[in-house]
Formats: sequence, structure tokens, C-alpha cells
Amino acid sequence: MTAAIVFALLARQASAPHPAPPSITAGATPEFAKAALAVEADLVAGDIPAARRHLAALPSRTPKVAFTDQSLLPQHLRDLTNSLNSATVSWSRYVKGFKTETTSSSPDLTIGFATVLPDGPGNLPVPTRIEDGLPFKATIGVNRGKPPQEISVPQMNTEVAYVLGRYLGIGDNPFPGTAMFRNPNPVAVSFWPSPFEARLAILNLNLVDQLRAGVEAGKPIGLTAASLELPKPTLEIGEVRQGDVVQAQIEIKNNGDGAMDFLIQPDCNCFQVPPPRILPGHQSTIVKIKVDTTAYMGHRDKVLLLLTNDPLKPRVQIPVSFFSRPAYRLYRPLGENFVVPAGGGGYDVYLVNGPGETWHPKAAHLKDIEGKVTWAAWSGPLADPDLNEGALPRQGWRFRIQLPAGMPSGRVSGALQIETDSTRQGTIEYAFTAQKGIVALGGTTYFPNVVKGAGTTFLISRPNQPFKIKSIDGGPFKATWHDNRGGWEYAVDLVYPGGSTPGDFLIPIRIHTDDPQQPLVEALVSGVIK
Repeated sequence: MTAAIVFALLARQASAPHPAPPSITAGATPEFAKAALAVEADLVAGDIPAARRHLAALPSRTPKVAFTDQSLLPQHLRDLTNSLNSATVSWSRYVKGFKTETTSSSPDLTIGFATVLPDGPGNLPVPTRIEDGLPFKATIGVNRGKPPQEISVPQMNTEVAYVLGRYLGIGDNPFPGTAMFRNPNPVAVSFWPSPFEARLAILNLNLVDQLRAGVEAGKPIGLTAASLELPKPTLEIGEVRQGDVVQAQIEIKNNGDGAMDFLIQPDCNCFQVPPPRILPGHQSTIVKIKVDTTAYMGHRDKVLLLLTNDPLKPRVQIPVSFFSRPAYRLYRPLGENFVVPAGGGGYDVYLVNGPGETWHPKAAHLKDIEGKVTWAAWSGPLADPDLNEGALPRQGWRFRIQLPAGMPSGRVSGALQIETDSTRQGTIEYAFTAQKGIVALGGTTYFPNVVKGAGTTFLISRPNQPFKIKSIDGGPFKATWHDNRGGWEYAVDLVYPGGSTPGDFLIPIRIHTDDPQQPLVEALVSGVIK
């Protein structure tokens, strides 16, 4: 269907006698909306054969699925029955009557595979490509990320669920946590559709049912189209005090003849947004939102996703920006990880009040770590990397944390606690880690669903003090490593070659270094061999 047909329908007054004629689902893909409007345009013109052809481009509750190019998949993934069943169930638990079946002829949708797909955002291969035409076709990339890694079972589940969602007319979700979010990097868990996405699928299928009935009756159903306009496509709030809840507003216009369903999805729960609304044709409205700045400091870029039933602009991202000025800054410009030499070390942490703040510290002590802390008033030039500020004149207090020489090798967590004379601030805390020697970061690495060819990665580090890895004993895994940061941090890659007894495991990975004080470093890995 061409844009000309869409604009023709935008200009046509709804002829149905009831006050709320059918409309495109807010958040439906442009392809779904255009196909639905094409069916309605054909019915208005009395061209029933053309309406049937356009109806074939819309989703069915019982689609037939064909897989192609399975030879490109690793052997353990070539039977796609489980992935299709899991993906189907993830939609059918919300969408009544939705089920799939595999076929070798006349499919409603075809799922193929490619060794690697072209790069997308971030210069990484896109995970799945949706293609135009009938039948509906998708191509899933077998390798993803850089360096490339083979698709895993959980990723295959997610991608098949995504393809079913796109077939049902659901667009990509910019927010993570669902199958419709596009993550080009390797992941170890499956993601399924959210209840909200399933609701969109239900509304899309209900509209298809109405159009199908209209085709059978040879009568248009009165489907109308909205037309979105945002006079200000961005929302710039400016500087605010951290902790304040600020209000902002967005003007939304509907220049179409049909009513516009719209709702706003925020990228975090820091936003308060209104419930879904309906805006009649040729009207505008002011939408008020609130932003809680408590969890944010410095310049922040957030996103509101506006979902509408405008067939040409169903999903519009509204950038939101603000600068959150904290009531105080308690920080160390060199970071929260203290690298402790053999003889112990001293580390300076600075407390700087924000504009208009007049309270003072009363006492300070360390929590969960051995050492001493002293403090005194201070002024001088100091950078604030977290606020992207260079060395500016500042004043406040400097706290010297002294850690002892007898600290054992490894990484431990501690905190600087400061009692203040402010009833609002009370006791404030600066959390840090203290690291002595070479450490495997992140504690135990969890490696679920270990099958032949599967891999995982962990880091081994001693900040700003280079060392070399001589060899690694990876147990049942093939271990390789590469330098991440000038010889003081390495990524250790583990790949399972197969052949071990299935079951749970917890094993040490033994890393041999050139450091005579730490010739052996152990990192624990746990998981399940399938």
C-alpha cells in the first residue's frame, strides 16, 4: 500500500453511524497499519478481490511457519521445534486461540538464517532482519556480537518470539526486558513478550477479524486514521535540584479525521505519566508528566516512547534531558576502587556541598573494613568526572582513609560513614572497594545451559599495575585470554568443547601469572552442563 492511500484515508470522514469507529491499534507496526487501511480503502472502492489480497498481508491466529537454511545452524540448534513451541506459548498465554504449526508449503511466515547479518546501530550485526513481501519473512543471524559468537538456545527462543511478535504487528521496543527489545550482543537468558505487547497483539487480531468480516460482507467497517504532530519533538527541562519532583508538559496534536489513541511509555519508573487517552480528530491536548530526580545526578538523557495509532508514526521517541544538581558531592575523582600496595595506602575522599547547603560534618568512621579516617576543612581546584566537570575551585572537607599493610590479597567492600548536623541528610555514606593484588572480578561466574560450543567470559584485574598471564587451567573448558587495558586487566574466555558428564558444577579456573607474589589466582565458575 502506498502513502497516497494512507493520506487519502486520513482525509476521508468516517461514514459509520456509531460514535467510535474502529481504529488502528496504538503501537502497531506501519506495515500492519498500511495493510489494514489498504483493506478498508479497497472495501470503500468496492474492490473485494483487492481487499482479499491485502487481507492476506495481515496476521492470522493460526499461522503456518516454515523454517529454511537450517544447515547454517550448529547441530544442536537445527531442531527448532522447542524454540517455536516456547515462543508460541509465550504469546498464546495472553492471546487466546493463538497457535502455530510448521509446514513445508504455503507458509504464512518463513524464518530463515544467515551466517551473519549486516551491521546495525553500534556497528554490531543486527540479530534479526524483517523483510517485506508475502509470505512474511524473517532472517535470524547465526553469529552475533564482536567478536562473533554463535547464537545460543535462549537467544534462539527470544528471536523466534520476536519474529512472531513482528508477524502479529508489534513493533520493536526500545526498552530492555522483552522479546521485542533488540539486543545485538550475546545473552544467556530468554526474553518473552510483555503483557502490554500481548495486549497490542490481541487488539491487532481483533481488528483483523473485523476486516475479515467486512470483506466477507463486502462492506467497509469505517476504519479511520489519525495523524500525529508534536510541535516540540524534544523535552528540555533544564537544571533541577536532585531529589525534586519536577513537572513538564508535552503538546500533542491530531491532524487526522480519526480519533487518535495514544499512550506514553517511560524508560524508567522515575516518570509519572498519564493513562492511555483518546484524542478526537483535529484537536490538540497538553499532557503533563512528572520526573523524580532522586536517583539521578548531573546531565541525564531519558526517553519517553509515544505510542499512537497514526499509521505513519506509530512509535515516536521523545528525548527528555535535564541536569540534576546534587545537594552534596561525596566522591573521589580517581574512582571507588582503592588499589592497596604491599605497605598499605592512603586515599582522599572529598565532601562538597551543593548551592545553598550550609550543613557540616560532625564525625566520620569506616564501616566493614579495617583502617583509620581523619578529616579537615579543605579548598582548592578539583575535577568531578561524574558531572563531566573539569578542575574547578571548590571547598568543603577532605577525608583521608588509611588502609593497613596487613590487608590480605583480594577485593573487599567498605564504606566511609559521615555524621552531619543536618536533620535532612543525617548520616551520609561513601561506598568503596579495596583491592590488593590480582583479582577475578564479579565473584563466581554463573554459566547456565552449558552445551557444546557455548562460551562465557570473566575479567581478571589489578588496576594500573600490569601483569602477564602465563597459562590457564580451565578444567572442562578451553580457556583463552586477551588484554583489555594496557596489561592490567584481561578478559578470560571459556568455551565448552563437550565430552563432560552432564549436571551441576562448581569448579576453580586456575590462572598462572608472572607475579612472584601471586603466581596462582583462582576464579570460580558454576553452572549446568546439559
